[in-house]
Amino acid sequence: MSHKEPTDIEIRVTTEGNITPLRFTWRKSWYSVAQIGRSWVDAEGEHWLVMTNHPSLVIELIHTQAGSWLAVQKPARPAMA
Repeated sequence: MSHKEPTDIEIRVTTEGNITPLRFTWRKSWYSVAQIGRSWVDAEGEHWLVMTNHPSLVIELIHTQAGSWLAVQKPARPAMA
């Protein structure tokens, strides 16, 4: 199981209340969100699978029901040949 780590995050919130992650901290460095993959909601909270400009860094961002933010590193997909 992947380790969930607390993260600082910058987001955009629409007038409808929709959240878009813009950048986040991972192991004491800031990373910009280059692309958002899928997103979903479950009992834990809201989740976003995000890609960064760093080719091997794919992160799941979690906005918990308690209001905190967590980050989990995911395996990067291999480049298509």
